[in-house]
Amino acid sequence: METASQPDRTALFAEIEANLHFRAEVYQLGEYFEGLPSELALITLLDVTNIPGCHYGLRNVFVPIIRQLELGGIRVGGQTLPVTPETVRIMEGSTGNGYAAAKNAAERLGYEFIAVMPDGMPQARYSPPGGKEIVFIKSPATQDDIDLALLETPGALVIILTPAAEYAEGIPRQILSLLKENKERVSSRKKLIASPDHSVGSADTTIATMAELGIQLKNRLGLLSDPPLVVASMGNGASLCGLKAGMPEILLVATESLAYGRGYNEFRVMRGLSTYNELFHIEPANRMLMERFKTYGTNAPIGIVLPMQARILPELFEYVLFSDNEVLEAYRSLSLSESGLRNALDLPNYDLLPPQLIDVYGNSTLANIAVASLYTSSYRTVVAMAYDGRSNY
Repeated sequence: METASQPDRTALFAEIEANLHFRAEVYQLGEYFEGLPSELALITLLDVTNIPGCHYGLRNVFVPIIRQLELGGIRVGGQTLPVTPETVRIMEGSTGNGYAAAKNAAERLGYEFIAVMPDGMPQARYSPPGGKEIVFIKSPATQDDIDLALLETPGALVIILTPAAEYAEGIPRQILSLLKENKERVSSRKKLIASPDHSVGSADTTIATMAELGIQLKNRLGLLSDPPLVVASMGNGASLCGLKAGMPEILLVATESLAYGRGYNEFRVMRGLSTYNELFHIEPANRMLMERFKTYGTNAPIGIVLPMQARILPELFEYVLFSDNEVLEAYRSLSLSESGLRNALDLPNYDLLPPQLIDVYGNSTLANIAVASLYTSSYRTVVAMAYDGRSNY
């Protein structure tokens, strides 16, 4: 779908890709925090907490994805239509980490950007850098609702809130509903919706771009006698795939909350190990536990098949569950077996980390630190992925 302005857009894409390329911080916890026990002080952090969009923004994954949308167009009603800032709005779903990167890419390329996010999260997760006025629309929402919001508040950031109880599972349903409206809007020459779909349709581009995580880690660690062990959150599998693509030799450990456990269970079944149900005597994603879930942005279902999860599961060294005090309280209230409670209490609990770490890092980062502390006595180099800071909570 090349247009007459293609050469100018090519130059713009190259400029924005260069501008939205950042450097992760790599450091040992003991360098910044005094008095930590050795199992914590020796952990190396791969820290993207200060980058807009964190791991999605390190080398912004949405710039090449939007480029592919412009080159290929979108299919609507059996025809291929161009993707331009004049004809299309960019929409992406998020639980608070990636959407700042998507917003940065879309707006710098001249597009209006719409986010779809779960209701009920801390206010900070809805407020990306830039200070734009935000208009919230409750799901179910239509494209006409978006038109009206932007007419009443020009230049605002529109965020569609899916029900809190559905957490991220409501996101794909809302996006699909809006995409279905495109066919009706073509004849009236209204703007359409296009989704980068980074976790499914654009997974290959996401992995190739997010390999920057592994590349930067490898460059910063230098020559090692043994491969490092790297602990990262599962989520949709993007950061794990990126780490492995950029540094294939790593021993990769995925983490997930006891409140969810579906990815963990799939891994255990694949390896012929005791299942989540056999260990804790409940099914994964128990409603009462998920109501206490607080590791926003990385450790939760989104309700659709995730090719990056499926791709990385066979490559994992280990898959470890973590807990926190609220989830443990909910689990204890279920009054299940003593063996299940013992197994839950044996999990690394990020609420038990020193206050000086809790004051700085977000919950998903703390969870990775807690899991990484299990390995520092056995592995020379242990790295934990730091996604977000306390300000996001």
